[in-house]
Amino acid sequence: MMLLWAGAGVPLGVHNILSNQPIALQVQAQILTGLSLVTWGQVMFYGHKWPITKCLTWVVGLSIGAGLMEAAVVLPFKLMGIAESHRTKTVHAMAVLSALGLALGVLRHYYDIYKHRTVRGISWAFVGLDAAGDLTSLLAIVLASTLDIWATVIYGSELALWIGMMVLGVVFNLRQYIIDSSPTRTQAEDVVDDAASQTSSASMSVFGTVAGVVRSSAVRQRLRLRHRDGTELSTLRREL
Repeated sequence: MMLLWAGAGVPLGVHNILSNQPIALQVQAQILTGLSLVTWGQVMFYGHKWPITKCLTWVVGLSIGAGLMEAAVVLPFKLMGIAESHRTKTVHAMAVLSALGLALGVLRHYYDIYKHRTVRGISWAFVGLDAAGDLTSLLAIVLASTLDIWATVIYGSELALWIGMMVLGVVFNLRQYIIDSSPTRTQAEDVVDDAASQTSSASMSVFGTVAGVVRSSAVRQRLRLRHRDGTELSTLRREL
């Protein structure tokens, strides 16, 4: 997700600069790439146990590479007076690439939701903050003197995906709440789900969705199978 977003920041920056978007949106694209690469470096350090020097080398190297690629596209238009038709085609191509990269980053979590039938392990604070960023970016575009349809598509598509994830979160969490509140629920099932929630409690980040869901599902399934085999409730508690 983070590499997709870092990559999307490059064409987004080109698009926002060449299409003369507000300064805030031009800077926002650079921040997107920078923070995405820093977060990716943290994932590699904490999750994949890369040495700190290796993480810093890759993050700095990718940052420089992203900056050079963006400059290589923008500067010729700024300094050489390339024909307007070429500028328009480039702006449109960059809009498509950036929208695709941003959307694929979010769709990664839709795949997790589809596969595991849950929206647990997601930081709703992160989702809400990013959706609010897309919304304010849209407002900046709409309130400009001339409406840029391509820029609207970039931020609107990602906002729609975040809203869809929020809706799925309500649907799945409400369903789980109904199941948990069922009068036919057994004491053993309460123990099983308490164990699963403990294993996924560390997954409080939107980037940890897969890990949290897999741990939760694995523990829940294993303990339920043990209970069906006739294992006493006291034995299940000892296993926890």
